[in-house]
Amino acid sequence: MRLISIFGASNSGKTTFIKAAAKELGPKLGVVSVGAEMSKRYPPEHFNGMAAMPDTEDVVWEIFDEQYVAAVSSGARVILVDGQPRMVEQIHHMLANYPRPEVWWLNALPETQALRAGRRPDHELRTARIDNDRVQLFDVIHRLVATGIPLRAIDTEEPEWLCHTLSFLKQEIKR
Repeated sequence: MRLISIFGASNSGKTTFIKAAAKELGPKLGVVSVGAEMSKRYPPEHFNGMAAMPDTEDVVWEIFDEQYVAAVSSGARVILVDGQPRMVEQIHHMLANYPRPEVWWLNALPETQALRAGRRPDHELRTARIDNDRVQLFDVIHRLVATGIPLRAIDTEEPEWLCHTLSFLKQEIKR
């Protein structure tokens, strides 16, 4: 079983990739989506445009654990984590509690992220998060590299990025 965190700033393509992977891979794939569950539990104003709040960390890991166990129990061969880790402290938690996590970093130019955000109903919140995400995730990327967690960079500006990334994931599952 592989645990792959799909990581990146808002509007970089994380959810697009995870939805496409779920459609392609079906029951071979499990998904941990802390952000979607947090959105159900807290109103958007709670986060003030930030993607990760220290005062919600206990809830984040409760949700993560519940969804991880459900994915393992379902027999998933690969578990994709939507958007974690978002803070340096989360890296340590992942390393201590989950087997051999790896991270795929989806990245797009700020202009592209703003364009993508503008197409969504909650575009004001998403646009506000772009700059905050870039600052916050900069430290996380450096810490990931320093800890030796495998980090794969994916440029979502490339026209065929989604097809290439799905093909790569399918090949990895076959191994």
